[in-house]
Amino acid sequence: MNDSQQPGQLSRRDFVRLGTTLAGGALLAGCAPGAASPAAPPANSGAGSAPAPAQPIAQGSYVPDRVIKVGMLLPLTGNAALAAQLNQAGMRHALKEFEDKGWKFDVLVEDTKYDATAALRATQKLIERDQVTFLLGPIGSHEALAIRDSVDAGRTIMSTSSAVAREITGSRCSRYIFRSTPTSYMYGLGYGPWLAQHLGKTAYVLTADFAAGIEVAEAIMDGFKREGGEMVGYAKAPLSTTDFAPYIPPILNSKADFVTGFLTGRNAIDALKSFQQFGVKDQMRVAYGVAFTSNDVIEAQGETAEQVYEYVEFSESLETPEYREWAQRHLELNPELKRIAHYNVHGYTATKSVLLGIERAGSLEPERISAAMENLSFQAPHGPIQFGPNHQATLNMYVTQVRDMKHIVLDSVVNQTDPNANECRIG
Repeated sequence: MNDSQQPGQLSRRDFVRLGTTLAGGALLAGCAPGAASPAAPPANSGAGSAPAPAQPIAQGSYVPDRVIKVGMLLPLTGNAALAAQLNQAGMRHALKEFEDKGWKFDVLVEDTKYDATAALRATQKLIERDQVTFLLGPIGSHEALAIRDSVDAGRTIMSTSSAVAREITGSRCSRYIFRSTPTSYMYGLGYGPWLAQHLGKTAYVLTADFAAGIEVAEAIMDGFKREGGEMVGYAKAPLSTTDFAPYIPPILNSKADFVTGFLTGRNAIDALKSFQQFGVKDQMRVAYGVAFTSNDVIEAQGETAEQVYEYVEFSESLETPEYREWAQRHLELNPELKRIAHYNVHGYTATKSVLLGIERAGSLEPERISAAMENLSFQAPHGPIQFGPNHQATLNMYVTQVRDMKHIVLDSVVNQTDPNANECRIG
């Protein structure tokens, strides 16, 4: 997830109710301090022996002989609490699938407060005191970057669950960190050519003024310009923006074919309201990157979301048997949910990636799990996932349009990856 605001806040009651699908969550206060295994040189140092190769085994045949401690790093309070609720629902869905096969989990949940310092403290506690087998999360890119070195030094498998920072699987990749969700650049790179081919050759960019907002907008424009498109205006809105009216006149005066960029949460709600109120939607198309009308905000947007285009790795309108079966089960496990959002799927794939890696390795040793995950591929609810050497998943992306409050799939861009994979150096 990016570092923008999210509407709503997760109440303690909702969090407890959501967590009833699995037992666990109590912290083990009696654990001795220290790392889960003897100290080793950082993975990127090139020192030490190579990890033992994973031994493939038949899927479903391995059941660990002990309870697996799972550490969840989630912003239970703060601006991203709603996203955390949805993320955790997906995580617990994946755990439940393996619990049904005989696996046992002790789930330890830490509130990161959507804060880098709090996330680092929580990570160190889970690794050093609780000695978790693997970590899930965090959601924010700023959190993921803050804890990267502790995860790497602690030789603990971590599967991020929405953080989009490219460095995590680029220049700051680690033997122990995996991402089954898109990077910020993947949320725009394949979108730009489609926009040039279908919506027009001139674009106005209004995007959130922070790293992910700028990176997504740049990715969209990179692809757009390669197809002969022209950016006729550009503006950045601070995350604190609540009144988007001052941004409207330049957009209208640009006479662009469409307005694009990256705005989420409260920003997306307020911006879209202004687009409707001041006639932007009457004059040009609205075609944003991920989460502009996602299912965590679309109810608040109401009819203003209609006809908006988006570029995502998930849509509730997917008609594949895999998605329909998964969605039915997910709603059974979480009957309080009205809609499934991409955050639910993020939590699910982040968790299942590690569990499949453990199953394939036939071991709880981090080096063996990492080796097993490096060429792991599986069918997720929204399409195939294939990890590359930099531990970033290749994914199918979808162009959608809101019709009758649903994200209808118009087109797909298959095998989307991030072009900065060559920056990763895993020793």
